[in-house]
Amino acid sequence: MLTAALFFCAASVVSCQKEETAGAAPSCAAIRLTAEPAELVRTKSETDVAYASRFVEGDAIGLFAVIRSDAETQAYPAASGNYIQNAKFVRQADGSWREEGSKSYYMEQGQVMDLYAYYPYAENADPTALVYDASVAEADFMTARTPGFSERDGEIRLVFRHKLALAEAFVADADKLADYAVTVQDVRTKAVFSLAAAAQDAEMQSVDAKTASVAMTRCGNAFRAYLPAQEIAEGKALLKVEGNGFAAFDYTHPGKTSLAANQVRKLLVTPAFANPELLPNCYVVSPGETLYIPVSKAFGVWGKNDVLAGEGAGMLGAMDARVVWEDVRYLLNGDGNCYWSWHIWATEYDPSQVAGQQTVGGNVFMDRNLGATSLVKGPQSAGCFYQWGRKDPFQGPYTWMMFLNGNAGWSNDGIGKFMTLRGFASSNVPSENLVASVR
Repeated sequence: MLTAALFFCAASVVSCQKEETAGAAPSCAAIRLTAEPAELVRTKSETDVAYASRFVEGDAIGLFAVIRSDAETQAYPAASGNYIQNAKFVRQADGSWREEGSKSYYMEQGQVMDLYAYYPYAENADPTALVYDASVAEADFMTARTPGFSERDGEIRLVFRHKLALAEAFVADADKLADYAVTVQDVRTKAVFSLAAAAQDAEMQSVDAKTASVAMTRCGNAFRAYLPAQEIAEGKALLKVEGNGFAAFDYTHPGKTSLAANQVRKLLVTPAFANPELLPNCYVVSPGETLYIPVSKAFGVWGKNDVLAGEGAGMLGAMDARVVWEDVRYLLNGDGNCYWSWHIWATEYDPSQVAGQQTVGGNVFMDRNLGATSLVKGPQSAGCFYQWGRKDPFQGPYTWMMFLNGNAGWSNDGIGKFMTLRGFASSNVPSENLVASVR
């Protein structure tokens, strides 16, 4: 649900005089909405990973208004000839709304107006037959109603409601560094809505039976598409997933499912990884994002690694999982063996953005080390530390120093005790560290 507020430029609206001088303007204060012309490339509201929606600069809505013939009876828009006919209001950088062009609207004392709006704006729109086609549009489709508006109210407040279903796909193993592309296949994409419907929940008039495919848009670690409400048959190959170094494959949703208006339908896709032991052991996500980790990685390594195979039965039967912090003392407290772990870097930093990259010799690199908390040269820019044979990193230091005996040490907070690492030559270091890192 989105809220937009449109304000009158006039401080107040008074009654129009019944007798007017011929050719003269009405002697009442105008409901005047003015704007500077704006050129829009695209209208697209934003819905973040937590499903909070907001309008952004450049978004445009269409507004219709009908003056009631009976002050007690709600009026509905006609295809044309409405008091306000598809006025275009554009979201400004400061959060205000301005109408393209300069128009004046007048209300007599006692008049009551019903207002209807929709998003995104379309030229020559018919309020009784608004068409949305997901195969050619990326924006959500929303409508709003404000019935019973009078000159005493002073502010038009529009509450927009989502009219489409949000299909949201998560691919196991997809983080900020993953390069997947997801397409919704052969779904009904075109629907017709009427603002003249008696109730806002009844505005969808029809959904075209013709189907098409829609490329889903990336939002954090999720892939999204706005679609008209519809039923998905059991056994349908609903999604096509490709990229990230894997052959394209189809996802079939188990059982029959519904895409309902103003609701989110989550779809979890787990690729059939041919070599799960080669999957990443570190993932990069933003705070608030959802990450699905394919546990086949752990089973794959235990089943194929000679060192771990010699450690006993390996990973058998039911397993528990939990989230722990890297800086927790006594990571394992005697309540069981740890057979595998993953390192998750939760950071606002986005390595896919050009601003966070460095290019050297035609190769693109992150502009910081994994886990770094600062770009300024020093201990905090070093990031995580990896030891030969260990799959998980050590937390990067706040400060570090070299001891006289040649060992290195660092403090994670700058005030606590220093941890020391002692170097020694041994051909068993890789295997010993691997075993120690998973059990």
